[in-house]
Amino acid sequence: MRNERNVKKVLLVEDELDINLVFKTVLEYSGFEVDAFNDPLLAIQNFITNSYDLLLLDILMPKMNGFHLYQMIRKIDAKIKRCL
Repeated sequence: MRNERNVKKVLLVEDELDINLVFKTVLEYSGFEVDAFNDPLLAIQNFITNSYDLLLLDILMPKMNGFHLYQMIRKIDAKIKRCL
């Protein structure tokens, strides 16, 4: 489900609040719509299938690393591709 304005949508998961805010601010200023989370479990609970053009996932997080988060997202939406 895409938004009507064809704005690119980003899922951002970064546990450090200051870094999360900087990324979110810069992306929004650049014209992206951003769903930002500092908790990977909340990101999974709120993940919207077929809604994101880009996922930015922190690798080192206390509750779950970014690779495991990616694997869980892939189980929800198999179309998500990984790029390092």
